[in-house]
Amino acid sequence: MGRNSKLIACLLWLLIFCFLFCNASISRPAWAEEETNVAAIVTSISGTLEVLPYGTEKWVEARKGMFLYEGDQLKTGANSRAAITFANGIELKINENSTFSIQITEEREMKNAIDLLIGEIFSKIMIEGVKFEMHTPVAVAAVRGTEFNTNVRKSGLTTVLVYKGIVEVWNELGSVTVTEAKKTVVQPNQAPRPPEEVDLELEPGWQKEGKIKGSLKVELESSPQVAGLPFWLTIEVLDGNGDRNLNFKEEILLTSISGTVQFSMDKGRSWRTSPVRVVMKSGWAEAMLKDSRSEKLTISATYPDLDSAIADINIVPAQEKDLILKIRDEEGEKTLKLKFKR
Repeated sequence: MGRNSKLIACLLWLLIFCFLFCNASISRPAWAEEETNVAAIVTSISGTLEVLPYGTEKWVEARKGMFLYEGDQLKTGANSRAAITFANGIELKINENSTFSIQITEEREMKNAIDLLIGEIFSKIMIEGVKFEMHTPVAVAAVRGTEFNTNVRKSGLTTVLVYKGIVEVWNELGSVTVTEAKKTVVQPNQAPRPPEEVDLELEPGWQKEGKIKGSLKVELESSPQVAGLPFWLTIEVLDGNGDRNLNFKEEILLTSISGTVQFSMDKGRSWRTSPVRVVMKSGWAEAMLKDSRSEKLTISATYPDLDSAIADINIVPAQEKDLILKIRDEEGEKTLKLKFKR
């Protein structure tokens, strides 16, 4: 093969490569470039719970302590139960054969929303004022209360039962306000029925099965968390009555989705990355954290048989200030510039 022929062949291969590469780039799905926020953490599983991560096509087996993101889809198997907890204090208990997804919401909306396609979810709002919506194929339930159950059948028929507080249920055909110990039923292509009273003692108590032995609680120091500067995090183990479990002396696990956050268990003498095991003493421990970047940070604390704790932390950029000192000596005037972060 002559020199010109080799050159032409190389150019042809180059053109083919560019064509394939460009087409692959153009046909790449838009979601592959997107990132969604951490929404919740898996706190318990009995049986099987699977997750279809947002932007993927393969279901994976969930595990306790696993972070869930906006856009993720989840499903429970037969004879299975699961629970997830959102960072803002929303707890969902999922019954068997249920399929739902976590909605992607705008940050300014400051709410969480679920699309329940089929199955049953018991929702508990642990912090007053938190916004939460349960969407089904035929209606939307918006929370103004604390505890309610949503059941969706294969036909889409939806039943919303309120245990505590108030829930607004609506669709394009009408709306109702459901109060404690009442329920409404919504048929496809119909407005929600007027609420009717129920005896809560006669309702199935599946959400009470496998009751845990307590919960974890995490709290941040009150001062702002600044990029590059350490701050304190305290962890408590609470018993079933909400009191500190003074007999708890086991290890719990601290994890984070951030690759830059660091933990210290010896008051800043040494630092390590997530995950970190924390030895609890009389149901209490503290850790130091720092993150080199200003970002929204999610930390979780987990232990078997305890409700997990999850916290969102907003790391703000450091504000630098200069201190300029002028020193005069025999050699003349000297300037010393010091930088401070706060």
